[in-house]
Amino acid sequence: MEYLENGSLLNYLTSFSERPTRLSVMPTENDGTMITSKELMRFGLEIAKGMEYLASKNLVHRDLAARNILLGDNLQCKVSDLGLARILKYSNEYEMRSKSRVPVRWMAPESILRNKYSTTSDVWSFGVVLWEIATLGSHPYPGLGCKQIIDDVKKGMRLLQPTHCRDEM
Repeated sequence: MEYLENGSLLNYLTSFSERPTRLSVMPTENDGTMITSKELMRFGLEIAKGMEYLASKNLVHRDLAARNILLGDNLQCKVSDLGLARILKYSNEYEMRSKSRVPVRWMAPESILRNKYSTTSDVWSFGVVLWEIATLGSHPYPGLGCKQIIDDVKKGMRLLQPTHCRDEM
């Protein structure tokens, strides 16, 4: 198994949120004291490529989150923690029948409401990961408990646009 010395993407992002100058919106080279918007976009692209690979192998991840992205050399993103992953053998969907704990904050409505998982629900989780990247590791649905999140997602609530992100993003 490969050792990824830079730890998780979540820890990397939150280390910048604790610094006074944490984000450079100009795509400049990183000297280690700040993170650039170009780097944040690269993280998203690399994660998308990793998830595309899993989908090509008929795997659904079911636990995609910044905490489960590890950073290798040159901060290359690697999708990890496939403990909840399932192979989609006979259909394009996996139905969870057990009553185990699940990562509600990253789950698609169909997963929350009907225990259905697919590459489409992984795309939802990817959207939450992009939100985590844009907010430098903020916790999705801050201040809400799991029951409240479930109720709000049923009603159509979505994560708020980060204040520093333009509509184009």
